[in-house]
Amino acid sequence: GVVEDVDKGQVVMINNQPIDRDRIYRVATKVGDLTNGQSAPMTDFFTEHPYYLPPKGAYVNIHASLMSFFARNLWRRMWDAVGPVDDEGEMENCGLCGDAGDEEDDFVIARCDPLGRLERLDGDKDGEISVDNLHEALRSVLGLRVDDSNKDLAAFVHSYADTDGDGRVTLADFKIFCRAMPTLYEQDRWRLEAPKDGARQPRYFKGVEKQVGVGGS
Repeated sequence: GVVEDVDKGQVVMINNQPIDRDRIYRVATKVGDLTNGQSAPMTDFFTEHPYYLPPKGAYVNIHASLMSFFARNLWRRMWDAVGPVDDEGEMENCGLCGDAGDEEDDFVIARCDPLGRLERLDGDKDGEISVDNLHEALRSVLGLRVDDSNKDLAAFVHSYADTDGDGRVTLADFKIFCRAMPTLYEQDRWRLEAPKDGARQPRYFKGVEKQVGVGGS
């Protein structure tokens, strides 16, 4: 957390570590809060040095960032829920699906069962996963309460699952996740950020010139 010296009006610790005055810290805030007096030190600094304010178009859409975070985690839960079952009828942990050591890639993918996963989500049986399919899966697979008049969250999940940004979620995308999931689970990181360049954008992304996390790192 952040610790402030109230008497001096200064932040003295971040993440339980003393402030390093030779380090540059990244701070998330609303652009307006930099100059509206909410933080006197920031207002003084940016009033004196306005050229340090981020240029228009470099802002992060907070709605898009939060929705992308939720979408990645929901896709991970959904992926596990429609995975293959073991000999005892229990769902296999996806983190183990591709943990095949030196085994061939085709075997790893077959063990992960991408086609079976797709078919369990493909309610209209057209061979692709649509936003409507994912919206229904949020309800029927994950047990969430969803509003049929608003499918924004399902659109973000769809954009995340669309690994190549062509606007479609097909068996090819599922095979990519079969290869990637073991590493993602091991590192507990989600590198396949969405949306991708050229992908159909959910409503919140329209008009945003720069996104944070597109392409992942």
